[in-house]
Amino acid sequence: MINLTRVPVKLDWYTYASNYHNAATALYNIYKDGKTSTIVETKGGPITIPPNEIEDVMYPILFSYRHSVEIYLKMFSKMKHAINGEPVHKLAEVSGHSLSNLWREAEDFLDILTDKGVQKARIAQIKNNIHSFMNSADLNSFTFRYPTKKLPSGRTTAAKPSININTFNLENYVKQTDSLLEDFNALWQMATNPTFLGWTPAQKQVLKDDYIIF
Repeated sequence: MINLTRVPVKLDWYTYASNYHNAATALYNIYKDGKTSTIVETKGGPITIPPNEIEDVMYPILFSYRHSVEIYLKMFSKMKHAINGEPVHKLAEVSGHSLSNLWREAEDFLDILTDKGVQKARIAQIKNNIHSFMNSADLNSFTFRYPTKKLPSGRTTAAKPSININTFNLENYVKQTDSLLEDFNALWQMATNPTFLGWTPAQKQVLKDDYIIF
């Protein structure tokens, strides 16, 4: 078991979101940089290392990007409850993996940011981006994690990919998701600014209690 108390990291929601984004980017770069064959000289002669294939790394890349988006949506949903003066247990009730369900709550928080001065056009563009992302993502967090999923009846069926994964689609998915996550990061920086939203001491404490801020 890893003793995280000895690891110099912050165990808060934002750190997890950015870590998954960083991991996805690193994995994608490993795949992208290894798409051509490499010849390695050895004592026994040259050995050709075959290029990385998309199926070697696609699921960890896709899942890590998706999970970062999910964490951001949960953070924004929790912030909505906090700014409305709700107690910490309401924040803890924000759960599940459905992007569409999480987005319904997170969207309310983006509207609050608009009321506080964030340009409407910028928020509208982010909303368009999240809808585009959800059309190409694993909405309920099955496909990118497991080869099967459970039906409401309890039966198991194949988890069919929601996108036709190939090099072109993966590159577009990465560009689209990177842009979305950069926007989310900027909104989070604004939202946690001590003066931008005018968080009260009680609201700040609720956010601290749920590990949104330190």
